[in-house]
Formats: sequence, structure tokens, C-alpha cells
Amino acid sequence: MGCDMLHSLDKTEARWLSDSDKRSFVRFNTGFSVKNKERRIVGFGHPDLVLLLRNPANSVFIDGTFKMVPKPFVQCLIVMLLDAPVNLYVPAMYVLKDETTTPIWTH
Repeated sequence: MGCDMLHSLDKTEARWLSDSDKRSFVRFNTGFSVKNKERRIVGFGHPDLVLLLRNPANSVFIDGTFKMVPKPFVQCLIVMLLDAPVNLYVPAMYVLKDETTTPIWTH
């Protein structure tokens, strides 16, 4: 995933689920500075699945991987939930980080 792909996420059309469903699957695309170096966090998730994260009956789990990550990112966090009514584990969001030393929740 090069810089051109990152810039395309700023365009509305690139964020749509499909041509017929104009809801955004990009939940956030945030740049910030750490020690004078620009960093980026991008979060993806289907709106219906992200909505399930708000249900207090569902348990939420977070896992990360470093091996299967598109460049320029180095870590992918996977936010999973146990959808209690159907007793099914579902990946609700994916968060790409381009560095691992700063806790994601500080941004």
C-alpha cells in the first residue's frame, strides 16, 4: 500500500462499501507526529459490524499481527467480537499502524 493508496482514502469514492452502498468502510484515517516524525493510523470496518461493538452483551477482543501487513504499515490490530445472540466470533475492525512504539489509544 503506497502513498498514492493512502491519499486515495481521502477521496469519498474510495471509502464507499460499493457503488450502490455509499456508507464508508474507512472508520478513520489519522495522521499525527511522534518525535517530529509523521505517523498514520487507518481503521477499516463495515458499518454494521462496527455498530455491533456498541452492544454491551458482546465481548470484544483485540489481537495484532506483524507478518501480514501492507507497506508502509508494520502492525495490524484486529478488533473481534463475540456476537452474543448468535454465539459467533466476528472481525469487526482492522487497524493499520505504521509504528509500534506509541500506544494507539493516545491518538
